[in-house]
Amino acid sequence: MKRYDNSFKTYASATMIDQGLDADLRSRLQVTGDQAAGEYHLNISNVRQSDEGTYRCLLSGTAGEGSTQQLTVIIGPTTVSLDNLTPDNRIPGIEGQYMTITCTAVGGNPAPDIKLVILGSTYTGKQSTQYTFLPNSSMEGSTVTCQTGYTDINYYPLNVSAHIHLKLKAVIIPLSPDILNTEETRSFDVSCQSTGSRPAATMYWLLGQQTTNITSNSSTQSIHNSSADVYAVTSNLKYRVDKRYNGQKLICRASNVAGYMETSLTLNVKYAPGVTVENKTFSQTQTTRQIQCTLNSNPPVNTCKWHQQSKYGEHIRYFSDNNLTLTLPTVPEYVRYQDTGEYICTAENSIIGMNGQLKQTGSGYVISNAPPVITADNKDNSTQYGKFGKSTKVYVNVYSIPKYGSISWYIGNIQLVSNKYVIKEEPVIVKDMFHGVEVQLDGYRVKLTIGDLQEADFTNYTLRLNYSSQYVQHEVTLESASAPQTPLNFTITSSGETSITFQWIPGYDGGQTQTFNIEYHISGTDTWMSQEIEIRRKIDLHNIYTLSGLRDKTTYELRMYAKNKFNQSHHTDIETITTVSKESDRIVHTLSVYGYLKEKNVNIESKQRNTGFYENSGFQNVQTGDEYEEVVSKSDTQEKQTSKTYEALRTKETVDVYDDLENSKGLCNTTSSFKITCIKSANHSRNKM
Repeated sequence: MKRYDNSFKTYASATMIDQGLDADLRSRLQVTGDQAAGEYHLNISNVRQSDEGTYRCLLSGTAGEGSTQQLTVIIGPTTVSLDNLTPDNRIPGIEGQYMTITCTAVGGNPAPDIKLVILGSTYTGKQSTQYTFLPNSSMEGSTVTCQTGYTDINYYPLNVSAHIHLKLKAVIIPLSPDILNTEETRSFDVSCQSTGSRPAATMYWLLGQQTTNITSNSSTQSIHNSSADVYAVTSNLKYRVDKRYNGQKLICRASNVAGYMETSLTLNVKYAPGVTVENKTFSQTQTTRQIQCTLNSNPPVNTCKWHQQSKYGEHIRYFSDNNLTLTLPTVPEYVRYQDTGEYICTAENSIIGMNGQLKQTGSGYVISNAPPVITADNKDNSTQYGKFGKSTKVYVNVYSIPKYGSISWYIGNIQLVSNKYVIKEEPVIVKDMFHGVEVQLDGYRVKLTIGDLQEADFTNYTLRLNYSSQYVQHEVTLESASAPQTPLNFTITSSGETSITFQWIPGYDGGQTQTFNIEYHISGTDTWMSQEIEIRRKIDLHNIYTLSGLRDKTTYELRMYAKNKFNQSHHTDIETITTVSKESDRIVHTLSVYGYLKEKNVNIESKQRNTGFYENSGFQNVQTGDEYEEVVSKSDTQEKQTSKTYEALRTKETVDVYDDLENSKGLCNTTSSFKITCIKSANHSRNKM
């Protein structure tokens, strides 16, 4: 019987199907079993959903409710599937990343059982089941099976299967050897390879502690294995590193969506020495003086060559000491300031440096304190010059580290403090001898300006530089540098047939030895001829000189000037005179007179016979002052000769003074007889320039 609502309806009695049932139902019912043994089995064929319910079997003649069974009519699922299944029946995943495989049945009543088999392990569930795991490369290609049905009746009408298909990270081949030897001035080449990646790996190169990406300096090749659907990738790097990367790692990394794998090597970067020299300051009294050099190189080196140079690059000296600690040679205290300078350490280790040089240098600056030094370039300036009536500067070059405290100037023991003097200083480059070599130094020029120079100012000046209650001093001589004064009282005294005699008074020599030049030319011409006057004795207050080698009966213009080593004077006024004619051999040509005969005629007769004539040439003694003469000779036959005219001359004692004279005296012996005539000169004139 079967229960309907709250009551049971009989389906069969013993083996007889109840005729009151629906014909279709009766046709599907049958009682089977060994009735003799008391077995009665109700068989329902072509089971339908309406057949589901509670069935009871009652045995006649027995008490109780009998045996009750629940009939459940199973409606199997219509489909079963694996999630994320690709058209080519693959379940995708990524190596090293969690992967979930899900199997789902559609339909079925009651909910069907699911049996998911992965790598030999079975995972079950109702209607749907899933399994999450972390796949590795060994799972690649494994089969996944999913069945759906009913375990109770061992009925699995539907199933589906697929293969695991992973994205695989690369397997990288270790770099070998794991140390790369290189030089910082050269590029290196290194290759890295990965295999088994899906998709193809991207290759990266990472450098140093900061993992700097230098991949842009590489090239990559990829090969696809179509049968396994995996890739082999090779990357070649060409790069140059400097010494900062010595001992650091160079990493090759192969990366894709599945992750990355990397290998590395250690860089052994060879580099030229980096040279560092310390700066030092020494006191003057410090006897032991050492300078330290530090070398940074690969391979290491521990010696260097030392030399000293000035701040301005002038070489001073080499040292035989090749140690990294340089001990300066012992020198007297007063020259220790010469240890100041740049000290260069030169080292090499057979590696070319970044500067392209095998030998590498480093330098430090050493200062050796000392009192102020009067530098060697003052040697040629011990005498300095100024011009009379002008202002001038007297200066001294000084080297001083530390700088001197104060400046004072003296003449003798008298300090110069008046407004006539101005003291200044300025920084300049000076020159001095450092260990026998002339070098340039940063120093000072101490200047004394002296206004309105007078004769007394041309003297010795002493500079004192005060430091630490002491001082150093230096003496400078000031001399005049003026041009000499124009010669005074330039006067022609006489002329001969081929010579002209003149005199002058020297002017102020400008403080230096002066010489004199006579310039002359024929009147009417433009070119002046010059001749230095040779004086074989000391220049006197009055000087006379004869210019020879001239033409007779020719008019000449003369002028003169003085010069010293600095300059020359202005020219004197031009003097003009005509040389004597050779026909006038009876005329006394040379006269020595003082004064000027102005617009007068003087006639003096003498009964003495003229037996000789006198002509001045070269240097002549000047006649006694106030004596003037102009002579015209007369023959023994008393024939009167043509008169000659001469210009009267200035006196030796008086400058630019001319006297009017009434008489002249002739120079003659007692046996001669001649006539003396003095008239106004017609052939000697004075012109202004």
